[in-house]
Amino acid sequence: MKISYLIILGIIATFSIGVDYAFGDSEQVEKTMTDYVLKGKAYDYHGHEYMAFLNYDKGHSGSKDSTYNNVQKYKDFIKECETDIEFCLDKLSLINRSYDIGDYQGTIIYSEMAEESNLLSISPFDNRIKALIFLQRHDEASLVYERQLELEATYYDKGSVLDVLFEMQHFYRTGNYQKAVDKFENWLDEGGVEFMEFGYSLGISDTALLAGMNYEKTGDIVSAFWWYDEVSYLENFELGCLKSTRLLQMGMYDELIRIMEKDNRLETCYDNALWSYVIAKDFVTGQYHPIIDRNLEFDNSNQELQQDDLTNQKLAEDKGGGCLIATATYGSELAPQVQQLRELRDNKLLQTESGSAFMESFNDFYYSFSPGIADYERENPVFKETVKLAITPMISSLSILNNVNMDSEAEVLGYGISLILLNVGMYVGVPAIVIMRIRNGII
Repeated sequence: MKISYLIILGIIATFSIGVDYAFGDSEQVEKTMTDYVLKGKAYDYHGHEYMAFLNYDKGHSGSKDSTYNNVQKYKDFIKECETDIEFCLDKLSLINRSYDIGDYQGTIIYSEMAEESNLLSISPFDNRIKALIFLQRHDEASLVYERQLELEATYYDKGSVLDVLFEMQHFYRTGNYQKAVDKFENWLDEGGVEFMEFGYSLGISDTALLAGMNYEKTGDIVSAFWWYDEVSYLENFELGCLKSTRLLQMGMYDELIRIMEKDNRLETCYDNALWSYVIAKDFVTGQYHPIIDRNLEFDNSNQELQQDDLTNQKLAEDKGGGCLIATATYGSELAPQVQQLRELRDNKLLQTESGSAFMESFNDFYYSFSPGIADYERENPVFKETVKLAITPMISSLSILNNVNMDSEAEVLGYGISLILLNVGMYVGVPAIVIMRIRNGII
């Protein structure tokens, strides 16, 4: 009877904890994923300048200006490379620049070009592998990794701590945990244990952490926690938080998210773990957008770069993201005209109840037709120029609102109604007068 009573109590307690975990965690996930300054810092730290800019902008952070400038400089660099692609590919400059700013699609394309054209005397593989892993193209990453080993084209020495670290990462990522353990133990037998005994360099601690993770996956919990105890920074950080940063590097997003959404880690983990989490969460939920959605083609001489810089329509599908028509018209989310509209919305209209109510109604109307117009603009340059001619006066008139105080409901309503009347006059009144005068023979 006593045992049955304890079992029932255990079931009730487990259920209660599960319910509390489900609802509490859901709230914390929402809080974390809408902390746009946190997300901006995450992408900034990991070199994704475009995503950093978008999140800093949503979070009204002054840091958006530097990330905006970095994005523009990179796009200018890409244009310069159109004139001499071989020069840009030589010595990894284009490959490294694309990787460092988060243009992973570009990294893959440029490194493949460099390899095919024999333009490099050093390995183009490392950043390509990391880019493929980030984009969840794991099978391709494995093939490139095997080719790298075959050609012995790594930048680290065979048998070094970095060599064993990267090979263990590969085995963990592909589910070959026992192979990772065997690699690690062979390395220890061949002298690696001497490196581990010296203690606490970052590479050694990372290797100990990854060894523990692989032992844990094989079911050898004793060995796993023996190596976890060797991780130098475990004294300061919780194990699950540490795992998350390593899992991001291996592209194990689902596992990372599961770990971080357990045991209240979204509230207790250090920044680096939270940064890893928000990037992984954005990627698996379709909220990650590349700096350039590209369709790259090179002619036979590899000299001519054609770049189709698409404008991330997805960014505005959640109603309230961006202006699809203006983005398609002016060519980029970063265009000054689009920036002006975003600042007007975020810094003026959404700061008052009447402005927020207007934006909600406007979005319901605007997003019912704007995606189709934006798509047709991209397909028809003449239509795009027509739209630009039509909306430029309106955008110019809206700039007035960025230069006036709109701190109260009355000011928002007053300026808003005045601006509507101004645009009605421009788009309806003036053409109507002209038409009437033409019909009356005055003109």
